[in-house]
Amino acid sequence: DGPDVNPTIELQLYRDGQPLSDFVKTLENGTETAIWDDLDETDQYGVPYVYTVDEVTTPENYIKTRSEDKLTVTNAFINNPSLVITKQIENLTLGEPAEDETIAKIGETVRYTVVVTNDGNVKLTDVYLTDDEAMVGSSVELNGTEANWISGPDGIAMVNLDDMAPGEMITIIYDYDVVKEDEARGPFINTAAVYGTMNETSDYPDGKKIQTSAGATLTVEIITAGEIVVPAPGEKNNTMFGLGLVLIGSAAALTILRRRDRKVKAE
Repeated sequence: DGPDVNPTIELQLYRDGQPLSDFVKTLENGTETAIWDDLDETDQYGVPYVYTVDEVTTPENYIKTRSEDKLTVTNAFINNPSLVITKQIENLTLGEPAEDETIAKIGETVRYTVVVTNDGNVKLTDVYLTDDEAMVGSSVELNGTEANWISGPDGIAMVNLDDMAPGEMITIIYDYDVVKEDEARGPFINTAAVYGTMNETSDYPDGKKIQTSAGATLTVEIITAGEIVVPAPGEKNNTMFGLGLVLIGSAAALTILRRRDRKVKAE
């Protein structure tokens, strides 16, 4: 198991349990044996020396074992399959920055950004992402490439991410238009989940399934009938509100004038 290229290691030679200065051998990928020549066999009294070796530093993601005579060092690769996912939401209509949550009104568009990273040390296969609010058939962007949501487990929208090498990162972007029905939902969390598979290894003979998820919260702002909306210049959707305010103001002025006329006539 493990990478095709083995890490470089250093072996220290010991005599009677003590490290010998300048007796370190470097073993690069493909080299499995270290040889020291012209070593003294006994001390000055004829007592045989006992030589052993040990690794200076065990490489990351490996576990070291030593033979009983301490002349062989074995590094076994430790498979650590892992996926990490982040999800943020932004109000695209208002141009607000992406956060963990946002507020939007009916007719506005929000954008979800999901980042999936293989932060383990082993290749994962058949990686896919699901989203409980995305619509099957709608568009989604994968690292800048257009794709479409398909129907996944239990009919939930899904998109295939294929295989992911250690350290690989995929960014998924998709939009959502806020509709009238969303008002009744209150704040709701849009959850994205990512799944992957590690094939069989010596320490995982049955392989391993990986799953993790992340969510972003959308709150739909409800505009009540009594709320005054001040129109911004050029906003067509606010024209009716602006016209209503003008008419109401004119009607009020007209009523006052009529009352004054009647008062004068009565005198």
